[in-house]
Amino acid sequence: YEEMNETFRQLGIAMIIAIVISFAIVVVSFRSFLNALLIMVSLPLASIGAFLGLLVTGHTMGASAMMGMLMLVGIVLTNAIVLLALVDQLRKQGMSTHDALVEGGRTRIRPILMTAITTMIALLPLALGYGQGILLASELAVVVLGGLFSSTILTLLVIPVLYSLTDPIWRKAKVTVATADAAT
Repeated sequence: YEEMNETFRQLGIAMIIAIVISFAIVVVSFRSFLNALLIMVSLPLASIGAFLGLLVTGHTMGASAMMGMLMLVGIVLTNAIVLLALVDQLRKQGMSTHDALVEGGRTRIRPILMTAITTMIALLPLALGYGQGILLASELAVVVLGGLFSSTILTLLVIPVLYSLTDPIWRKAKVTVATADAAT
């Protein structure tokens, strides 16, 4: 019991560190705190599928499942990064927010879905428990499968909506800062 608690604690710390490092890298890469926050929204979207996967299959939240959650941090952020990087690029070229989101979604949906689907197919035999001594790995695979499924679908829907809702606020903040800079 003590070992299990210690393992959970260490994996929890590792997950927090992974999230903080990922967030810092995204902030630096995008040069935008807001875009980094939008990208990080994909993490709770992944946890929905991860927990549903455990519930449906009857697995518990063990050490293997926690490792799967840790893996999801890196895997899931990629989809949102790929989508928003193109949307930002199109916005910088002068496209409207709506047009950039539509074009970005149209251009990136295929690579995002292909990557997610091939990863899910590769994990399916592991999740179904084929092979000896695979019970622990099955837990991990179920978490990654469920998390990747929900985050892929929801990222393609939720992130563009949040981007379009926050864009006017972001633009207004930029205008306010530019006006304040011009006044000084």
